[in-house]
Amino acid sequence: MLRKIKNGKNICIICTNGIFKYYKEEIMQKTVLNVPGISCGHCEKAIKGAVNGIPEVKKVKVDIKKKTVFLEYDNDKISIDKIKNAIEDAGYEIAD
Repeated sequence: MLRKIKNGKNICIICTNGIFKYYKEEIMQKTVLNVPGISCGHCEKAIKGAVNGIPEVKKVKVDIKKKTVFLEYDNDKISIDKIKNAIEDAGYEIAD
């Protein structure tokens, strides 16, 4: 029998044989950025290409009609500023 105990981001699995296993639960940060310069499929590809190269980013979706970028990333390992810099380096301004 296994028991799972959560303590913040840490999880402890307790087995019937008395062995404990600890691991850190990966909690993804979700953010939507407004990028007014998105206008076509090329923009979508450019932004995805810039962001997909960052291993800590798990998901990126570009909505051309809404001019937004949805991100799911591990904020324990990377800051949103570094992701924004990658988008800006690809030639796109991020609105507040």
